[in-house]
Amino acid sequence: TVVAGRADAVVLASTSPTRGARCAVALAAAGFTGSRVSTGPVLAPAFLSGAGQAAEGWVFAQAYTDPAAVPAAKAFTAAYRKRFGSAPARWAAEAYDAVGLTADAARATSATGAEREGIAQRLFRTTHPGITRTVSFYANRQVRYETGIYLYRVEHGRARFLGPYTKV
Repeated sequence: TVVAGRADAVVLASTSPTRGARCAVALAAAGFTGSRVSTGPVLAPAFLSGAGQAAEGWVFAQAYTDPAAVPAAKAFTAAYRKRFGSAPARWAAEAYDAVGLTADAARATSATGAEREGIAQRLFRTTHPGITRTVSFYANRQVRYETGIYLYRVEHGRARFLGPYTKV
C-alpha cells in the first residue's frame, strides 16, 4: 500500500468520480496524509459527495478557470451576471474565448473561395488573447495547454480555484 511504502503522493489517473471517491476514502481510512492529485473529470459532484471528508485537500488539474478569480474576465463576469442572474457557468468563459478565436480567424480569412476551409486552416495559425488564456496551437494542431491548465483544491467540501498551474 502507499502508506506501507511511505509514498509522498498519490496521483489518480482516472476519469471516474466514483472511483476517485473510493480511492479518497480508502486512502483516508489507511491514514495516508500525503499529497493527493487527480485530473478534471474526477472533480465532480459524485466525487465530493462520495468521498465526503476524505475529499479535503485533493488537488485537481482542470482545463477551465474560475472567471470571477481572473482579473481579465471581470467585465465578462459582470456581463454574464447581468444577463443570466448568476456567476458564469463552468466553461462559459472558455466558450467566449473560443468564439473570439473563431472571429479572429474569420476576420483574417479571405472571403473568396471556400470560406469554411479557409477559416478552419486559419484557426490553427491564429493566436487569440482571450480573457481566460491566450489560445493558440502547436504545429500539429493541438491546443497549447501551457496557458490553459488550472489547479483547484477541495476545501470545506468545495473546489477552490488556486490559479494557473504554472503559477501555483
